[in-house]
Order: sequence, then structure tokens, then C-alpha cells
Amino acid sequence: MDNQVDILLDIDNKTINIELNNNSSKDVLERNLVFGCKIHGEQLEYGEKDYTKIGYTHQINLNNFPCNKESIKNTYYLRNENGEIMSKKLKIDYVDIAKASDKSYNGYNEKLARFCRAIITVKRKDLIKELGDIMEKEAKDKLVEKVDTYSKNKKMVKLYSKYTRQELEHNTLIREAELRGINKEKIEIAKKLLADGMDIDKVSKMTDLDIEKIEKLK
Repeated sequence: MDNQVDILLDIDNKTINIELNNNSSKDVLERNLVFGCKIHGEQLEYGEKDYTKIGYTHQINLNNFPCNKESIKNTYYLRNENGEIMSKKLKIDYVDIAKASDKSYNGYNEKLARFCRAIITVKRKDLIKELGDIMEKEAKDKLVEKVDTYSKNKKMVKLYSKYTRQELEHNTLIREAELRGINKEKIEIAKKLLADGMDIDKVSKMTDLDIEKIEKLK
């Protein structure tokens, strides 16, 4: 997989890495953990006389699949076997976008739920509605303006649609199955691809399963 992150920010001695994940592939989630640790480790430069300059690293995984049992957000730190936190300078949040998208959700973090719905909406009016008062008016207007600009830019749309993150993750799922060599894994992957709306012929090519077998999975 290529060496990339979705968004990387440096604010007030805090590095914030935001990742958007479309499925629960173990290797994709491990990739995020490796990047988070790598980003945190790169704060210490060769020649530093002490460790006081080590800042905070906050990785936010926006997961577009069910990942938390009850709440929208779960926070993780390095802990020992008794649950004691070793350091709060490396923090990882799992945000359950799927739970936030459920209109029946009545959890305590409604603003976070609305933000999650805003980033996955495909309609301009829904974006404005979900943002509501969770952002200052000036910041919200600038965000909507940028969305409008990039949505009308054919080169920008082509750039992001050439090889989507979803395709990268699908390829990762296939690779996992090949490494294990288990037919059952390919069947489960085919089900996920079908649920994502991929046509049967393409699913057959990606999983190497017969079309007749795939049709039975629908």
C-alpha cells in the first residue's frame, strides 16, 4: 500500500492524523496504526538534547462501518495489562460513522454524529443542514465554498475517481484471501463487494469465483 494519509495537521504542538476507512479489513486498520506510530516517532529528530519537545499525536479513524458497540467514539491509549495508561501523548480515536448515520441514534455526542453525516453526504443541502451550528458561520461558508469549487473541477474529480480508496481496500481484502488460500474468505469478500454494489462480473474477476456461485450469494 502507498505511503499516504488522508489529512495531516500540526496545531499547537499537536500532530493530528485523520484517516477515512471504508471497510473493516484488519490489514487496513493495522496500516493506520503503523502510520500513527510512525508519525509520533518522527517528532524526535536526530541531535535533540532532550525529550521535552515530543508533542502529542492524535490519530482519528473515521470508520464507515460498525466498529463501536455503544458510543460513536472510542478512545485508545498505550496501556499495561492492568489498564493503566503509559502515556497520553499518543491517542487514537475510532469514530463509528455507521452509527452516526443511523437517524435513530440518540447518543450523547450529537455534534460528532452530525459532523460524521456531513462528511459522507452527497447533497449540498444536507451538508449545510448537518453542519448547522457546529461550526462558526465564516468557517462553514468557506467549507461549503470549497466543496462547490472542487465539485465543479473536472480535473479534481477525475483525480480522485481514477483509483478510489475503496478499490485499494478491496484489493487488500483480496490479498488477505490469497495469503490464507481459503475459499471461505473469498466468499465473504464477494458478499462485501456485492453489498457495496459491485457488479457480478467484476466480483468474479476480483475473487476468482464462478459467476454461478456468486449469484447464489445475492
